Amino acid sequence: MMKRNVFYVIGIFLAAAGVARAAGVVSAGEGGMAGAPPFDGRASTVAVKAAGRQLEQATVHFLISPDARQQDGFISIFSHDGWAQGMVHILLNNGSVNFCVNGMRMAGGGQNDFHTRVRARPGQWSFVAITYDAKARRVTCFRNGLQVDQCALEQAPPLDFGHAGHLGSWEGRSRFFTGRLAGFVVEDAVLAEAEIRRLAAAYNLMDTPKPPRAEESVLPETRRAVAAAGAREIVFVKRRTYDSNHYYTEYINSSWMPGSRLCVLDVATGAVRDVVPQMAGGVFERFDVSFDARRIVFAWKGKHEEGYRLYEVNADGTGLRQLTFPQADEADLVAKYRKYPHYHHGTDDLQPCYLPDGGIAFVSTRCQYGILCDGPDDFTTTVLFRMDADGANMRQLSRSSVSETGPSMLPDGRILYTRWEYVDKGAVSVKCLWAMRPDGTASSEVFGNDVALPPTLNFGRAVPGAPNLYVVAGVPHCPQNNVGTVILLDMTKPIRTREPMTYLTPQVDIRAEPGFAFREDDGDPWQNDGGGRGDLFANPYPLSADLFLVSHKPAELGDWKAPAGYGLYALDAKGAVRLLHRDADTSCWHPIPLAPRPVPPVLSTALDNALAAKNQAVCMVRDVYHGLVGVPRGTVKHLRVLEQVPRPWAAQCKGFHDEYDQQHIAITKDTHLGLKVQHGIVPVEADGSAHFTVPANANIFLQALDEHHMAVQTERTFVNYMPGETRACIGCHETPESASAFQNEQKSAGQPAAFARKPSAPSAQPGEARGQRPLHYETDVQPVLDKHCARCHSGAEPKGKLNLSGERTRLFNVSYESLVPERRKGRDNRDRGLLGQVIGENHPKTGNVHYLPAWSLGSPTSLLAAIIGSPTRADDPRGLVKKHADVAAKVTPEERLRVTNWIDTNAQYYGTWWFRRNTDIFRDHPDLRRAPTFDDAVRMTEK
Repeated sequence: MMKRNVFYVIGIFLAAAGVARAAGVVSAGEGGMAGAPPFDGRASTVAVKAAGRQLEQATVHFLISPDARQQDGFISIFSHDGWAQGMVHILLNNGSVNFCVNGMRMAGGGQNDFHTRVRARPGQWSFVAITYDAKARRVTCFRNGLQVDQCALEQAPPLDFGHAGHLGSWEGRSRFFTGRLAGFVVEDAVLAEAEIRRLAAAYNLMDTPKPPRAEESVLPETRRAVAAAGAREIVFVKRRTYDSNHYYTEYINSSWMPGSRLCVLDVATGAVRDVVPQMAGGVFERFDVSFDARRIVFAWKGKHEEGYRLYEVNADGTGLRQLTFPQADEADLVAKYRKYPHYHHGTDDLQPCYLPDGGIAFVSTRCQYGILCDGPDDFTTTVLFRMDADGANMRQLSRSSVSETGPSMLPDGRILYTRWEYVDKGAVSVKCLWAMRPDGTASSEVFGNDVALPPTLNFGRAVPGAPNLYVVAGVPHCPQNNVGTVILLDMTKPIRTREPMTYLTPQVDIRAEPGFAFREDDGDPWQNDGGGRGDLFANPYPLSADLFLVSHKPAELGDWKAPAGYGLYALDAKGAVRLLHRDADTSCWHPIPLAPRPVPPVLSTALDNALAAKNQAVCMVRDVYHGLVGVPRGTVKHLRVLEQVPRPWAAQCKGFHDEYDQQHIAITKDTHLGLKVQHGIVPVEADGSAHFTVPANANIFLQALDEHHMAVQTERTFVNYMPGETRACIGCHETPESASAFQNEQKSAGQPAAFARKPSAPSAQPGEARGQRPLHYETDVQPVLDKHCARCHSGAEPKGKLNLSGERTRLFNVSYESLVPERRKGRDNRDRGLLGQVIGENHPKTGNVHYLPAWSLGSPTSLLAAIIGSPTRADDPRGLVKKHADVAAKVTPEERLRVTNWIDTNAQYYGTWWFRRNTDIFRDHPDLRRAPTFDDAVRMTEK
């Protein structure tokens, strides 16, 4: 046996031969595990005198039995007093062991704490051993004699045991352990697994090794089941795993890893053939198989500094042709917008999907929009496009401000896709399923607009032969590349709840943002793990309601970006996973059967050519009160028509001088991130109906207004309208089940009053020159404050310490910063309680999407609105409304409307993406904070 030194020991030891050690013992008591004294918080922590050693190789092992109180948060098992290089901290992290060394960096993840899969179950003794090898740069973890986890390291400093430590607390002050600890030992050697098993056996704590995983070999019954389900051949992509930092940035900032291949797997024999071996020097993105299984359309790029383009090839490898090409001004785009060497910042065409009419849908950055929550403006937006089979007649189907992904065909002829959007809700929470017709009309939610977690539901597909069933990958927003869990959706259940969701891979979930959560068994607590070192899944493809193809990384093959971690597997409805194919050198992705499938119907939409020529559409609302729970009929008098305007590349600000809280160009302080403009108001009839025109090719959302033009309810999403389209809805917060019930209730009702007349055009509100106008604080709200408030609330000592002057600050002005709550971390969370309930899309990013009843947002909640004479529901414990009665009497109805309009649209400051903001940098610039026109607000190009 290798000789080693036991230099650092604490706790209780058994009398078993070879277990108790005398050298260097610091004892906390005597006896075996049964006699180990309980740790019960502060009183039972043990100070440990240091042994004065630094170790490049070491093994730490101990006995632990936490009680039921140890399941939440971080609880200290052992911690050094301090945080110098090499100091060790071992904790319980939601029931699992966390091993942290200052200066240690895990390979690829950059973290210094290893969230292991070693579980310490409440009320049970566990023998835990952790080996640390700075020379080999590796940490290995064992529970009850079995290896359960391992992590490669980029940096591995020697462990520094030259300082005092504590057992059962964090430096003797916090994170107190409750339960029992015994036999805490540090040895100056990396113990072999056999030796660790011998130690565990001496404590009678031996777990039985699990049988070999099925994926170690492909079982004949797996091949037969997959082939019988119609997948005798499977098209897939060989590609090393992306290491991008967001679900939508695979094409932007994943490392350049050429050597990808488009392949076909023969399921019966396991043979693999390259479809286009001549393109192996590039990278294949996603692809689709034609309905007759004769052709494959795919996205590919051959060089790092160029965009992805679409190609088509026959399934036998013949007939290769390129379908999309760089724009004519591609070189100019790259020269103008490129900021970092890892992304060219030109255009990319991605994720193609065959259409029933012979065309091809795909997503592309040809829209030239930037992601709203990206201060550096390095991330581009992809939205849906379509083209003819030969690449001709390319046209944009959506104007979404942030990315759309994963188009696939539904049996009814619509395109299913994932839409990320945030309109007055958490910025990373909702990437949910939508559908539209192949011409861009009739876009509608399929699932998840009020479901916060998982934050991303991507690459959804309809289950064949099972109406209303869909399968989707549930993944984090970051850091990852569309890997996570697999969820089956039953759309006969309420679509804005979690009721439709069944986890086919229940051992992995996304329960917070960022990162993943894993557990061994259903009853175990979840362990959050940003490194993704558990089972992970991607690209679910349904063969039936009981069998799915997936890409899968078993836990033991590394973290989420293990280059060769992912293989092709069959997943059944009970969660069993069986290997189909694995490549030892690279990962395998996107399995799709090379088999004919039914062609969905070709949908046609009747369009009004006269409306289309004006770039308009029509919206018809049957009854606005449907869904407005608790709102008496007669309350809603108007609908306000609003638009979220994408941020064009052309508005880019060099040097980030106008950036604020992830907004590349500041629009607000701590409310929403996207630009809003107003198109006017339309009337609501006494029966709740409305009939009106809206702009097409725009992201339109509505507000229901009362007689004072104050918001009763706000639509916290948007609708795309195509030119000449007519859309109808039942009412507010409509879902399929509520629409069906409403139709049954209204069978005997007559025609809605608004439907009997021509559609109204949005018109101006009282005091406005026109309906279409920008929402701009300095021209809308500050003049009202200057006239009625600044006399008392300005100067060196403003009344109530509230300064409402219009003096400009670096990016905003004094009154705006006084009124809008400060939400950023590390800042004074100032809220004077005047503005009322407004939404911070970045605060919090996750969550913040739940349904809010009528009168929950905006001016009905605002004390400021009440002070100037508007009827609100705001509480006034300070009696400010009464104290300002003289002010309210002087404010005109038009002035009140300007203020409540501003509050109801979530307190926007700037009315355009254009013109400079920063007074420190652009003090003498001719375009510094110019008052925008409506044309300035909506234009996508420079003048």
